[in-house]
Amino acid sequence: MNEYENFVQHWASIELTERQSAQAHFEAVCRLLKHPLPHEIDPKGEFFAYEYGVVKGDPQGGRGYADVFYKGHFAIEYKRKGRYADLRSAYVQLQQYRENLFNPPLLVVCDIAHWEIHTNFPNTEKRVYKFTNAEIALTHVQRWLHHLFYAPEALHPDRNTAQVTQDAADAFQRIAENMRGWEADPERIAHFLTKLIFCLFAEDVELLPHFPNSAKGIFSGIIDQTRTDPAMFRQYVAQLFHAMADGGNVLLQKIPYFNGRLFENVQVEEVQAEALLQLANAANLNWASIELAIFGTLFERSLDPRKRAQLGAHYTNRDDILLIVEPVLMQPLRREWDAMRAQAVPIRAAYDMAETPRAKLNRQNELLALRDQMLTRLRTIKVLDPACGSGNFLYVALNLLLDMEKEVINDPLFTPFPSPPPGVHPRQLYGMEIEPIAHALASIVVWIGYIQWRQNNGYLHFTEPILEPNGHNIRLMDAILAYDADGNPIEPEWEA
Repeated sequence: MNEYENFVQHWASIELTERQSAQAHFEAVCRLLKHPLPHEIDPKGEFFAYEYGVVKGDPQGGRGYADVFYKGHFAIEYKRKGRYADLRSAYVQLQQYRENLFNPPLLVVCDIAHWEIHTNFPNTEKRVYKFTNAEIALTHVQRWLHHLFYAPEALHPDRNTAQVTQDAADAFQRIAENMRGWEADPERIAHFLTKLIFCLFAEDVELLPHFPNSAKGIFSGIIDQTRTDPAMFRQYVAQLFHAMADGGNVLLQKIPYFNGRLFENVQVEEVQAEALLQLANAANLNWASIELAIFGTLFERSLDPRKRAQLGAHYTNRDDILLIVEPVLMQPLRREWDAMRAQAVPIRAAYDMAETPRAKLNRQNELLALRDQMLTRLRTIKVLDPACGSGNFLYVALNLLLDMEKEVINDPLFTPFPSPPPGVHPRQLYGMEIEPIAHALASIVVWIGYIQWRQNNGYLHFTEPILEPNGHNIRLMDAILAYDADGNPIEPEWEA
């Protein structure tokens, strides 16, 4: 029996609490991989340590600890052996405070019996390496563990978000081209396809349940089971759309109440078998990793006959969008935050030096008042794009506001005080667009972007309905010209 088999056998029989097992297990893994223990290469606990102090971003606030932190490599969160269901919450914890851990490339959760290594490389498709304690004796799992400690880059997904997005747009271009009569009414097809896209995304972020007795999401399972039978596809997808519109059950699975006008029209268009095959291919993509800053434009071009010639042309990518959004929207807000933070620093020093509970409470209240003032500013600012296209600029603006809000919430100045959840919301975004297809895409791009950010940052919990109607926010209109009841040209009313 080799050392890996010995390790597997030993830890299969261990029954300890989370606290008792975590460090002992980690040290056993280090010895197995012939890697120095934390204190052997970092006696001061600065870059490789147990219980590395971080500011937690959860609603309870306070100071949390990464069970193991290795700068530039990984952060590990342990759960008690056999508590596989708790690994989801462990990953959420790491997502919420990863910035305070210098964004390690790998986020790891483990309950001794099960491992999950989540990639955290920027602008890449997310990948999860899953294995059990019994599988550690397998060669490919040994290789993953070796990379975890010695070469994190070797676990890089090798696909960036732009590549995934291009594949998704290409798949839907082929679906659109194969749909009966789409040339006659691309706007109608756009509304239908946006619902398909949302379903693919919703199941990949686990807002939709799994298909019965399958690892697939319920929508992908329906596609897989009906891809040679278009009539049956329409039947089951119509049931899913109805359930998403009002809440309900499909195939004995509970479907959340989504609402938000997206599913007001639950008509399922006729699709040919060839289009269903392309949809099955699209369902195999990781929709949680789509880069929405370019997806809307690519999708719009694939649907609009007038724009199909532009499919290979340049699109406004995220970096180009930032050249406008950063100086116009974010830099003024950052200056306000810098000024407010400068006010908070001496108050924090006074809090740390206060000798009585009353004095501490007074300083704490002053600090929280400053924090809440900044949060209110971020949560009430309005962003208007009077020619919003398929929503790319609005999507990037929303992400930047959410990132800054998380930065404020998790600032060490406010440790260990209670932390509120993020409050920046799509209702702060306004847009106008004259092209019906782009308008149909804009709202869905903004909402998917909002859900995507919350999922990527450990805040994917929603009250129902999950979506809110925002037809008033993103309007189908000309931003320059309108007409009165008599048909006379007038200046349009901007309601942002």
